[in-house]
Amino acid sequence: MVTPDGRAETSVETLTEKYLPLLLDAAAETTTDWAAWQRRPIEAAPRNSERRIV
Repeated sequence: MVTPDGRAETSVETLTEKYLPLLLDAAAETTTDWAAWQRRPIEAAPRNSERRIV
């Protein structure tokens, strides 16, 4: 947000020193999680004719 005099409410210093590292950590964790998801084994679901009825 911008104040009436045109200044940002949060300084660039606060953004880069406080929030940017948190965002970068979250992005790294998301990348790691996504890579693990893509490496998961994929098993085909059985077709109706292959399902056992008990």
